Amino acid sequence: MPDMYVFRADIKVPLYFSHKQRAAVTEKVQVLAESRRDYEAANQSLRFRLSEDYYAAETSARLMELYSRTIIPQASLALEYRLPAPP
Repeated sequence: MPDMYVFRADIKVPLYFSHKQRAAVTEKVQVLAESRRDYEAANQSLRFRLSEDYYAAETSARLMELYSRTIIPQASLALEYRLPAPP
């Protein structure tokens, strides 16, 4: 029997490569969109909390000014007026 030689070449042909790649790209796009929505939600929440705290501080400052300039002086005058003079 004569000597025989065998030559073999394997080539992988990706038949469904585009479908798998398209699905992976779609998934990454969805993950990116979700991340952007999370960022926007956190940004809006932070802005709301900051504005809420600012308005609370501004209201407290107005109340302090009201008490120090109006209510406390009027209460002091009323208290002095009602107290009988010492003998």
